[in-house]
Amino acid sequence: MSDSSNGQLSGTRSLVVLNGQYYAGENKEENKLVFLPERAKAVSIDERRLRFIIQSIYYWFRSGEIELQRLEILKANGGKAC
Repeated sequence: MSDSSNGQLSGTRSLVVLNGQYYAGENKEENKLVFLPERAKAVSIDERRLRFIIQSIYYWFRSGEIELQRLEILKANGGKAC
């Protein structure tokens, strides 16, 4: 285990909530992110994936694909969905 701050950050897990719906993975056939209202189906993600998802949401908003009402980043408990 590394004591560096980078090593500690890489262990951080998060949940993403977009307009009240939790990030629940990807639909690989349609190449789309999946958001569902059920918290039990939420997927915890690492910092690298979090940056990708936030960037995707930003582009959807800028292009008018979605109406951004609320975006939440929640700390996941022990790397598992809460």
